[in-house]
Amino acid sequence: MKDRSVRLILPFLLLAGCSSLGQQLRHITGGAQARLADQAVIERDEWGVAHVRGRSDAAVAFGAAWAMAEDDYRGVEEGYIRALGRSAYYYGVRYLADDLVRSAFQVESLSRAEYAREPESVKRLLQGFAHGLNYYLRRQADPQARVITRYEPWMILARVRWAAAEQWVGGIRLGDVAGLMGELEAGGRSAARAGPGVAWAVAPVRSVTGRALLLATAEAPLFGSEIPYELELWSETGWHVHGFAELGVPVPYIGRNERLAWGAAPAARDSGTVQRLVFGHPTDSLAYRASAGWERASSWLDTVHVNTSAGVEARTYRFLGTRDGPVISRRGDTAFVMHLPAGGAGGTLQWWLAMSRAQSLAEFQAVLEARARPGGAVAYADVDGNILVDRGDGSGPLLNPASGEVRASASGRGWPVSDSAVTAAVLARLALGVPPAVPSAEIEQLVHEWEQVGGRNSGRAFAMDTAIEMLRLWDQRGAGTAAVSEAGGAAAVTGGAALDSAVAAGATLYHVWREAYRAGVATDGPPEADAGIHVADPAGSFVRFRSLEEAVARLRREWGTVRVPWSEMARLQRPGGSGEPRFRDDLPSTPIAGLPDGSLFVLSTVPGPGRRRYANAGTAAVMVTEFVTPPRTWSIAVFGQSADTGSSHYFDQAARYAAGELKDAPFGGGPVRERYRPGRRARVLHGETPTR
Repeated sequence: MKDRSVRLILPFLLLAGCSSLGQQLRHITGGAQARLADQAVIERDEWGVAHVRGRSDAAVAFGAAWAMAEDDYRGVEEGYIRALGRSAYYYGVRYLADDLVRSAFQVESLSRAEYAREPESVKRLLQGFAHGLNYYLRRQADPQARVITRYEPWMILARVRWAAAEQWVGGIRLGDVAGLMGELEAGGRSAARAGPGVAWAVAPVRSVTGRALLLATAEAPLFGSEIPYELELWSETGWHVHGFAELGVPVPYIGRNERLAWGAAPAARDSGTVQRLVFGHPTDSLAYRASAGWERASSWLDTVHVNTSAGVEARTYRFLGTRDGPVISRRGDTAFVMHLPAGGAGGTLQWWLAMSRAQSLAEFQAVLEARARPGGAVAYADVDGNILVDRGDGSGPLLNPASGEVRASASGRGWPVSDSAVTAAVLARLALGVPPAVPSAEIEQLVHEWEQVGGRNSGRAFAMDTAIEMLRLWDQRGAGTAAVSEAGGAAAVTGGAALDSAVAAGATLYHVWREAYRAGVATDGPPEADAGIHVADPAGSFVRFRSLEEAVARLRREWGTVRVPWSEMARLQRPGGSGEPRFRDDLPSTPIAGLPDGSLFVLSTVPGPGRRRYANAGTAAVMVTEFVTPPRTWSIAVFGQSADTGSSHYFDQAARYAAGELKDAPFGGGPVRERYRPGRRARVLHGETPTR
């Protein structure tokens, strides 16, 4: 499958930016960049959030690109390195599988073709954003580019076409394409990605104020290119939106405008389909069996550049594709073909853009009906009191149900239902303050094993009595009490994220036990099969009980007690530097209440170098909108606006996030602390009114 490699000792010239053609292009585009820089204004509020205003959509996109690059250029470029299949060029063979997945799904050619089909208005917006990133690179005294020296508009469409080597669909891992290419050693990155998490729209009949509300959360890795980025965009053409976008993408995927707000839940990570095809034609190696006889696969070559100890190596591979998608895996004549929702049609960014431009229920419904999207559900609320959910399953939208609320959740997990009237504070509590639902079936299985052990060895079972009682007591208590407090005229919506000590200790024990149990029954199959907790144990092995003994021993060894509050075990920390975060127990960290199996507030943790665990993925951003007059919005991000360790906005939102408290996020911007044009020195202000 793999053609002979060519070794390049000199650095690989990824794009035309270092060629004579690139120099001509910079000369031609330099004037356009300067004009757009003069037409955009960036205002920073007290949290460092960028409010970008411009004469045109292109100017606003230009300013957004500059602001993102200022705050986290490394994260912006990282997203494009991955999207364009350049990970192995920078990182080496360990991420080759991701690049091969991008080649198999023909991300570059599809994105170029998609850009060519777009109307001029969308092209200008994408051009403006690319100009902004290139302008940032040109104006830096110390260029930060590692791989990409020049951005092109079509790349933004590639940025939102997402697939990961570690993603599983129908029992097939996307990264299996590496084995098909003869690269058995190739690994892949985490399958986590940025994107909408859950959303809940509440009708006026369920609201204390008699106005519609909407809660939207984003679930994502907390580090790298996928962390949500808050911004507000305001064009003189009439485009005005505030929300959370992916780094390197000029359009929010959850947010609000003057008249409506939306949130979404993505398709499940295993969304897509796998089809089994049989090749084996006697004379045509590309022919496979179909209902009407034989059909023929397409074949193409693609080159991936791999960083090795001897230099950059150009490796050429041959891929196969069918009308149902590329061939990802093969066993003899049997091939497995995969289709992903956003793999071919595109339209994801255009869908977000159309939602942000909609000004009425009818316009928003038209977006849902007419635009391609990568699956998943959408919840909506507006200033007229309408609420809607479209679950993305073909059943159509549900508008203004008698229940007075609609919910969008890809994972299917629920959250407590209250018959009382809803406030913005209640939504904040749901987003950042609800402990997980009790995994009663799992604990019942453990208790059953404990009882069986007791029938054989009462002393051994008795030693676990305290632990069993702690797990039995672990329930929904300690969620905290939501409140709205007035301070300086700005409301802070508080969720109350802390768990009481008894519940928190039970949560800690449960997760340490669950980790030990999963390790005891781990398999090499897909994540669904590796859930571990539901795997039947061989008769008499008591794996669950033995895992509890291991968990209790570990807690006593590391902490001196089995009663360890979750906030002592799990922490929020933002280490500096690029690449994978390197957590340290001796550095400052913030206690957190989110748990991997939370209802809405979800946080996955990884072990640090010592006894603590650190959050690395989960609920990364929250936005609550209430359509009072004028509408109000509250928001929070997990760390802060800037990835610069020297910035005051590097970790300034973390305390509020951990406490379950959202910050006020006025539409149109709050008091302005800085105002400047891209490429010019910021003018420091003291709470001036935003420009209109």
